[in-house]
Amino acid sequence: MEPKKGNFNFPIIIIIFAVAIGILYLFNAPTPVGLNVEEEIVQEIEEKNQVIEAEEIEEIVVNPDIPVIEPELPGIVEEIIQEEIANNLSEDCLFGKELRNTPENPMTYTCQLITLEGEVELSMRNKRFEQTEIQVKKGTTVTWINKDNSDPEYMPIHTVAIDLLNVKSPDLEVGGGARAVWSYTFNEIGEFEYYCSVHPVMTGKIIVVE
Repeated sequence: MEPKKGNFNFPIIIIIFAVAIGILYLFNAPTPVGLNVEEEIVQEIEEKNQVIEAEEIEEIVVNPDIPVIEPELPGIVEEIIQEEIANNLSEDCLFGKELRNTPENPMTYTCQLITLEGEVELSMRNKRFEQTEIQVKKGTTVTWINKDNSDPEYMPIHTVAIDLLNVKSPDLEVGGGARAVWSYTFNEIGEFEYYCSVHPVMTGKIIVVE
C-alpha cells in the first residue's frame, strides 16, 4: 500500500502560518495609548507648576495683608479727563446747579446746588416753576417772572406763596410788565418752600445759607 502523501505537511504549515501571524502582530501592534516615561514626567511637572501658580493667585486675591496698588494717572492727565467730562455733561444741570465731582470718587460727577447771591431771577412757564430748587446767600433778592404762555386762549395767573414767612405775591399776569414780576429779599437762614396758590401743583424751594 502506498503511503498517503502530504498528511505530515499540513500541521507544519499551520504552525508556520501561526508563527508568521504572531511575528506580524508583534511588529505591527498599535502603540500603547499611555505616554512613555519621559512624557509622563514632563506632564507631571507641568501639572504641579499649574497647581502652584493657582495657589499663589488665590493667596494674592484672598490675603488682606497684601495691599492692592492701583495705577495712578499723572495729575495733568486726570485734570484733562475731569475737565472733558464736566464740559460734556454740564448742559444736563438745571439753573442753580453745577456739575461737580464727589470727594468719595473724583471721577463721578453729579449736579449739585451752588450758592447764588445778589439778584436772582426765576421764571414761571408751562404752568410750573422752571427752577424748582435753588440755594442763595442770605440777603439775596429773588425775582419771579410770569412767562407762561402754555395756552394762547388763556392768560394764566400765578402767585408765589411762602407760608413759613407768611408772605404771598399779588396775582402775576403773563405778558411782561410790572404785573408779571414779584421780588422778595431773603434775610433769614433756612429752607423755604413756596407754591402757586392758583395752581398748588406748582411748587419750589429756596435754601438760604449764611
